[in-house]
Amino acid sequence: MDWTDKTQHVSPHFTVEDCLWLHTWGKLASETDGLTDEIKTNLILTCNKMELVRDILGTPIHVHSMYRPPAYSLLVGGSETDVHTKGMACDFEAVYALSCDQIKALLLPHLDLLGLRMEDNGVGAGWVHIDTKIPLPGHVRFFKP
Repeated sequence: MDWTDKTQHVSPHFTVEDCLWLHTWGKLASETDGLTDEIKTNLILTCNKMELVRDILGTPIHVHSMYRPPAYSLLVGGSETDVHTKGMACDFEAVYALSCDQIKALLLPHLDLLGLRMEDNGVGAGWVHIDTKIPLPGHVRFFKP
């Protein structure tokens, strides 16, 4: 796969641009930004999980952010342990008709089956955060940041 070609498909509906676009910096993330083979593998898994999310929602998805280099993550308010820095997360919204609150309600009963966690970022949030990080024993899949 050519990770420098923003139109290259990582999965049927998600592209390299979805995975690597850094809005604030106006460019695709690259190896000089810390992109590794392990992160690329994680991004492929994340895109495949997002295909399942898309199927459940029945609508196209607009990705806000997947991979974020550590310095970029801190710049946009992420933590030092942000799973975006490992290519294991996606912030998104539906393209049509569903609010982020509706998306969370639709996905909540599927989190265990999908092997996903979802951030409880409050009512009326402008995006949904999911990630593939395995919760620690006793922790929940729907979590407060």
